This record gives sequence, structure tokens and C-alpha cells, in this order.
Amino acid sequence: MRASLPLLLLAGACAPGPPLPFLQDKPPPQPSVSISVARDTLVADGVDHTAVTATFTDQVTRDVVIRFTTSGGILTGSAVPPDADGHATVTLVADREEDMGGLEEKRVVVRAIVELGDNLVATQVAEVAFRAPTAGNPLLFLTADPPAADADGASTVTLTATARRMDPGTVLTFATTAGTLSAPSSVLDAALHATVTLVAPAAPANARVTVTDAASGASGVVLVSFVPAGAPQFDLTGVFAQLAVVRVRLSAGTLRPDPQCVVAPSILRMDLAQNDHDLAVTFTTCHVTLPAVTSIAGTVTNETPPAFLAAIPRVTQQLRLAETTLGTVVEFPRSVVVVGAELGNPADDGLPSDADDPRVRDSDNDGQPGVTVLNSLGGEQHIVYRNKGSSRARVRSSNRLDGDVLGDLVALTETSVFGLGGSFMPDTAQLPSVLQVARVDGLNGSPRIDNDGDGELSCQEIVDAQAQVFNPKRSAWGTGMLLACGT
Repeated sequence: MRASLPLLLLAGACAPGPPLPFLQDKPPPQPSVSISVARDTLVADGVDHTAVTATFTDQVTRDVVIRFTTSGGILTGSAVPPDADGHATVTLVADREEDMGGLEEKRVVVRAIVELGDNLVATQVAEVAFRAPTAGNPLLFLTADPPAADADGASTVTLTATARRMDPGTVLTFATTAGTLSAPSSVLDAALHATVTLVAPAAPANARVTVTDAASGASGVVLVSFVPAGAPQFDLTGVFAQLAVVRVRLSAGTLRPDPQCVVAPSILRMDLAQNDHDLAVTFTTCHVTLPAVTSIAGTVTNETPPAFLAAIPRVTQQLRLAETTLGTVVEFPRSVVVVGAELGNPADDGLPSDADDPRVRDSDNDGQPGVTVLNSLGGEQHIVYRNKGSSRARVRSSNRLDGDVLGDLVALTETSVFGLGGSFMPDTAQLPSVLQVARVDGLNGSPRIDNDGDGELSCQEIVDAQAQVFNPKRSAWGTGMLLACGT
């Protein structure tokens, strides 16, 4: 397929790929802000802290305020006017170790944002690591795999205790309010883990399982749901975030090397409502990544103005689950999204190639045809794109779905660029891709990423919390095997 701009979308998601350079005027300069932290590693004790300083470097006459957000810990301020030198400083206080869910380290994203209106927004991020203390009272964390099972008197659940600041060989005591434990106690191994098995009761129940260390008094707890045979083992109603890791192979004589494979992660908000086997879902695009490519003109990067994201329509789908047991595959229906034009047949009509085509729409309301992205060499690009996408994911719990098999995510994209840029684009080939989905509304022990406490889970809060929400090992595929130019 000949594409004038490889933009990758899925079910309302937008994960644009990088265009090749072409000649146009440079875009107007954007406001600029920088951010720094005095210390990039904090002890997760609820006390350790660091100064976060943002500097607004643009020369403007109007008053500005620098907004701060964080995906973890607590900030002492959320909106601070810069001083005469353009500096604004707040303090970030680390989480407690008990809030880290047994993790030894949690990466936190702190963001500084300046908004001047008219789509002029500057934002920068800094990362801070919260690390579990090496000293202090012993702690225990308890997990269940799977977290739900049929109440049939035979199904089993593996309970794993993780200890902090305890000695291998320590005997831990387990207890449950429902079901039968394979043993009343277990011994910590060298990795400070201890496991027992919980056998389901014959009648439905919610089991509250505890693990304790008699010597220190440390304890952990987990809930396990035992449901009637045939009843749903999970409830997906709530707010989730999706990380879609889209892959594409680009081919053109102007690329170095040629072909060149890139990964374009996107982040979406998913609002789900489950009623037994019926599931309704609404996708909202929160963030797109435009990866750099290397051409004969050098490295090319791209930016998406806020209006670009706002122009991507939400997609709502209704589907019926084949099964309601853990591990079932959710098949999200195929969707078609067109932005920058109104087509009579959205799936099959040819895309406009001329800005004067009556089907073209100013979808981002910036006074230009189509939607606008910013290219480091070519300036503003005015485009129309269409995506036909589908995905599937396996339900691991009421809090998580995994599309971790290559091909679980598929996106087919066609794009046109108005003007000279349409003549300098590569051929594209879609590669099998992956995704992961995690709950972010605080239910069932999941993280609630309402960092400003306004009762709403915004796209920006979801983006800021990505290091906390998504599994680092799975998201690391984007820089490993997924960059391979094969299948």
C-alpha cells in the first residue's frame, strides 16, 4: 500500500508513525518549559522528598501558571506562578512502602505543563524512582493466582506471599475464611517467597486469605472470589487504560537503513460496562508516540498538537463474551475511523488528495484542511487518514487483560498529505502487534490515578501514570523483539 503518511490507529486509538521529510515553512515557535528534580531516587517511606523545579523560558508579557502532576507520591503544589527568573518549585513526597504492592521499585512520572491558549501548550516530564527501604519493620504482601474460580470443591488457587526484611526459612502462617488450604504454613525461600494452595469450597463465597509472621506481627491479605459454576469469574465494569504497541515497516530509497521498522505506542482510556456475557466499551485516545526515523536528510521527528488528539473520535462498541471464565479471549469488533474528511462509505471510499475536495473537513478546528501534525523538517502537515483496526485480549482478572501474542493487535491505515509532502512518502507494511489493558479506577485493589483529587480520571492522569499502570516487562517489548523487521 502506498501511504503518504503512515498513521497507525486501532479501535479509536491513534498511534501515528513517522512521515519522511519534505519542504514547507517551519511551524511557529512553541512555548518552552523545562523540568528537573534535585534527586531522582527516593526511599518509599512516606517521608523522603525532593524538590521539583520547572522553568518557563518563553518571553511573554501575560501572566502564566505552571501546572504540576505526578503518577505517584504527593506534590505540595499543583499550580505555581513562576518567579521573575521563570522558575517554579514544588516538593514531591514519596509513597509509603505499603502502597507499592510488593514492588522493590516504582517509576513515577512528574510533569510540568504551561498553557497559553490557542493550542499553545508546553510540557516536559521527569522520572523519579521510589525504592523500597532496606531498613524498617518487616512487611508481607499476598497475591492470588487466579483471583477467582468456580465454587466446585476442586478448583485451586495459588497463594504467594512476598516478604520484606525477613530471613529465609521464616515460617509464615496462612488462614482463610472459605475453601481449604493445602497447608496451614509455609517457609520463605531464598527469594523471600512462600506459597500454598487454596482449594475452592463447594458453595459460592468470597474468601479472605491472610498470611502472618508470628514473630514480627507482619501480615498480608488478599480476597479470592469463588463463584457459582457458569457465573462470571470477573467483572470488567469500570475505567481501564490500554497500551497499544503498534509496529510498522517502512520502505523507501530515502531511508537509512531501508527498510526501517518502528514502534508507535499509543495510550487509550477504555470505559467498560459488563452485564454477564454482554460488554460495552468506549475508547478515547489519550496519547500517541511519533517515533523518529532516519533518512538521507537526517533524523526526523514529529509532534502532535493537542487539537490533533481532540479530533480523534471516540469509538463505542457492543460485544458478547463467548465465556466468562478467567482466560477467556475478548474479541473487540473491527472498527473504521476517518479523521479530516467525511466519506459516504468510510470503509472503502478513496481518501481526498486535494485540500479543495468538498469531503475535506477541518477536524481539529485550526483553520487548515484535515488535521495538522508538526514535522521537524517539513513544518505543518495537513492530512486525512483512515484506520481499520481490531484487537483481542485475554482476561487475566477483573483488573487486567493481555493481548500479548503478536497479532492480537492489527491496524490497517491509509493516509494522504495535502501539498508537496504527499510525493515524498514511503511504502508501509503493517506488522503483528500487541497490547495490554489495566484497571485505573481503584476498584479491586487497582491503582486509582485521580492525582488531582477532582473525582475524574483524565487522559493526562492516565498518561502520567503509565509507568505505574502497565507491566514494565511487557511494555519493554517495544524496544526489543518488536523492532525486528520480520513477522
